[in-house]
Amino acid sequence: MDPICSASSCPVWGMTLRFADFKLVLSVRVTFFIGTVAQFGIMPLLAWVLAQAFSLPPELAAGVILVGTCPGANVLERYDLPRAR
Repeated sequence: MDPICSASSCPVWGMTLRFADFKLVLSVRVTFFIGTVAQFGIMPLLAWVLAQAFSLPPELAAGVILVGTCPGANVLERYDLPRAR
């Protein structure tokens, strides 16, 4: 059931976007650019550095880099956190 909830939540949240939301993103271009560079540049690079520092095997290093690049990880915490309590 959890994968179905996860897979359906993102499109549903996307349907709530309005044109004004996109205009807001364009009005804060510097912030948007910094966030994009951090998400797809700095975070994978940091994950690679950590994988090298801990001498992880290639399979684990690939997983760490993938998780470092995955922008949707914070959404999944909303589904896993209630189970942890």
